[in-house]
Amino acid sequence: MRTRLASPMLLVAVLVAAPLLALDLPELAAVLKATDIDPLVEKVIGSLERDTTDAATYRQAKTRVEHAAYTLALYAEAVARADGSVSWKQNARAIRDLAIELAKATNQTKARQLLEKIKQGLAGASLGQNGAEKSWEDVAPLLHVMKEVNLVNRSLRRYVRRERYFKRYHDRLEAAAVAMTLLSYIAAHDNSPAKEAKDVPNPEAKYDDYSVQFFNLSRETLQAVRANDFKQAAAKVKAMQKVCSSCHEDFRPDIEI
Repeated sequence: MRTRLASPMLLVAVLVAAPLLALDLPELAAVLKATDIDPLVEKVIGSLERDTTDAATYRQAKTRVEHAAYTLALYAEAVARADGSVSWKQNARAIRDLAIELAKATNQTKARQLLEKIKQGLAGASLGQNGAEKSWEDVAPLLHVMKEVNLVNRSLRRYVRRERYFKRYHDRLEAAAVAMTLLSYIAAHDNSPAKEAKDVPNPEAKYDDYSVQFFNLSRETLQAVRANDFKQAAAKVKAMQKVCSSCHEDFRPDIEI
């Protein structure tokens, strides 16, 4: 979703997708299965394990912990909405709420306690009453959605750069394509930055268009990866970069790509 940006956070200000009419987006259950999302959760838990090991590590990694916890909350809500089952689906929304609390933790002791409880829930232990569905905006700030988009985008671009990378790191590439499909879907539900656009006719409609394009390209990238079609996957990722570039031209011409 970006080519060469000066900062990994620039996409937050550039290609923040807009909300779509209900008919423009399918239900998440029609897009991804719970089993698609489960491996993404495992990766986030590993990151949180490392960054909450002790007080000194936590202090240095607090910003990273906050982001990882919000990402986990989004993935847990997605598992609750998706079709199919994983061993912890009955705990998905309780894990979501614990992850949100973890993102807001102010010390390593509390963060570690919350992480251990989350791990128990992931292992199948009952966490009590599962919460109700939340809107994506109530699960995590859009800032964190787009920050994760930036991180995932790096992996996508890396793994389709050469066909040998595509083959060697296929599992990693598929996980990145799943993540981008989910993140683009989530981002498409928030158009708040479009309201700040100046000198752009119909800014919300333009954001809608970029959002639809980006979600569709993300989904098509995943389909191409699963079909082992290197050329198609590379073409779709390249098209995603063009969407980002076009959005820059319309909404952030002051930032060099």
